[in-house]
Amino acid sequence: MSKEKMSDLQALVEANLASVLPDKDGYNDVLVDAMAYSLLSGGKRLRPVLALAACEAVGGKREDALLSACAIECIHSYSLIHDDLPGMDDDELRRGKLTNHMVYGVGMAILAGDGLQTQAFEAISRHWLAQNNPETGLRVLSELATGAGNGGMVVGQAQDLLSEGKQIDDVTMKYIHAHKTGALITASVRIGAIIGGADEKTLETLKSPMTFSMWSATPPCSASLLAVMKKMPRPPIQSSTALRRHAKWQLPNATARRLCFGICRGIRTCSITLLSTFSNVKNKTTTRI
Repeated sequence: MSKEKMSDLQALVEANLASVLPDKDGYNDVLVDAMAYSLLSGGKRLRPVLALAACEAVGGKREDALLSACAIECIHSYSLIHDDLPGMDDDELRRGKLTNHMVYGVGMAILAGDGLQTQAFEAISRHWLAQNNPETGLRVLSELATGAGNGGMVVGQAQDLLSEGKQIDDVTMKYIHAHKTGALITASVRIGAIIGGADEKTLETLKSPMTFSMWSATPPCSASLLAVMKKMPRPPIQSSTALRRHAKWQLPNATARRLCFGICRGIRTCSITLLSTFSNVKNKTTTRI
């Protein structure tokens, strides 16, 4: 996917994100403001972009996947709100702005995350019912629940919390990032492909793109990432939460960014590479991932 196309899709998502938020009614005004504060705060919009690109890659129209793509970003935004809470990563800044709970308080931040999560499912279900296509809607909802739920993002976060303060092996670290970050990315690609009309063979090919492992030297992102990490002083705690905190307080800013976000960035880069290799699907061929 070219930079121009990615920028085009990012702009499309950005222009339509607010449409998935609920209307204010005088009672929910603060809640909606808190939801909008995080949802509309910028970012790469990678997950919805992947959904739109995957839809086009299998011969669909990006407009058909736009609402569902924006709903995926609601899920991602809710996860960031909760991830920043004092009981989780306890972060005060996100993308250069105060985190949600620093502005609206812990209680309202929790509710804003809850609101974004449920709004995603409500928006998708209403959209596909209105399109008189409940079957596609159910498949999209199922993919999203799988990627975001107890077998995906949530269990990855849970394992991250359980690993805090412990020395963990590479297998556990892979598990955390494949689920906490990778599962929703997988769901995004598959959702776009489902909406675009991909056949079952193609969808099976896309079932686990995160097995395109960032931990080997094969992906283009891995060599530079591992080279950087090998030069780093090794922190005593190896969960992702602890790595972020270690880098935040112990390492220079540029180095901290590479160490703390390199893992997730690596997975994301591999996802974009996936779409490039997947482009042959337009010609009804599949690519082993």
